[in-house]
Amino acid sequence: MGKRGMKPQPTALRILRGNPSKLPLPANEPQPKILAIVPEPPTWLGEVGQSVWREEAPKLHALGLLTAVDLRALALYCEAWEELFEARKSIESHGLIATSEKGGEYQHPAVGIKNKAIQRIKQFGAEFGMTPSSRTSVTASKTTETPKSKHFA
Repeated sequence: MGKRGMKPQPTALRILRGNPSKLPLPANEPQPKILAIVPEPPTWLGEVGQSVWREEAPKLHALGLLTAVDLRALALYCEAWEELFEARKSIESHGLIATSEKGGEYQHPAVGIKNKAIQRIKQFGAEFGMTPSSRTSVTASKTTETPKSKHFA
């Protein structure tokens, strides 16, 4: 059985929200350093995934939510977008319903891939405060500096 109650939020996100629970911030939580620059997307990501990375990574960096230990989670978020894009292309070409050799109809496999990708996008997005409900009380100051890039493999 999993843990009960609300999932803990990263301290950086709690601080951005003004610590609404007013509970003490964890004293021993590991604090990875914020990256000095925004890394380039991993080379194994496809074109769509790399595009999502280039769009989202600078935003997360500006909020102080992108550290070296977060890069793989962000890459998986971007990969899920890639899978969603590919599944939607397949559905547009082949439709929602597939027909077996014996004439039976069933849900096209791309529909399941699409649905799973959407769930992963929502889960990883919430981890980074990228969904409406996960950022309802975030108050972050805007930065005018555009982060530079460095390659991340």
